[in-house]
Amino acid sequence: MAARVLLDGGHPGVSYELTGPAALTRRDRVAQLGAALGRELRYIDLPLSEAVDHYAPSMGREAAAWYFGDLQALAEHPRRPVPTVSKVLGRPATTFADWARRHADLFRPGQIG
Repeated sequence: MAARVLLDGGHPGVSYELTGPAALTRRDRVAQLGAALGRELRYIDLPLSEAVDHYAPSMGREAAAWYFGDLQALAEHPRRPVPTVSKVLGRPATTFADWARRHADLFRPGQIG
């Protein structure tokens, strides 16, 4: 999307809402990444208060509460998929499962950092 918008012109001042073709929970994404890696991954949902307590020392309590509160709201009310990518690119948006398969090596031990 970025390359198309930057190179094609005709998009000045336009703000695009971008999503994949399906609304996925974090649990869904972890399962799809595990499938791409060929192993089971577990998703552990951390209660909001524990996340805030854990990150408060580095983020500040108010910022952590705001950030993780927003994440919790998105989990409870996921964003709906929108057709922006297919309209701009003229092809369907990539699914998370396809992206995970193409980038699985990045999630294997020793590949990051």
